[in-house]
Amino acid sequence: MAASATHVADALKYQDAEIRPTGDDRTEVHLAVESWQWLVLALATLDADVRMRADPEIVRSCAVFADRLRAATQGAVVPSEERAR
Repeated sequence: MAASATHVADALKYQDAEIRPTGDDRTEVHLAVESWQWLVLALATLDADVRMRADPEIVRSCAVFADRLRAATQGAVVPSEERAR
């Protein structure tokens, strides 16, 4: 993921996670979660770009949820964009 190991460790301090730095702002994480919903919650605390390597069903479920979020925000005005007008 695109975050420092320190940031990742802090964000995931209550998770069952193996954290390994792979660069200044890159970290590999092995995260044990009970469901894709817990995975999404854990990733949301990071606010970082991620690449998933997981069970295909977990990846599919996360992709479906991402599509739902994307659809829910279509046409939404972000407050920072509104001030720029």
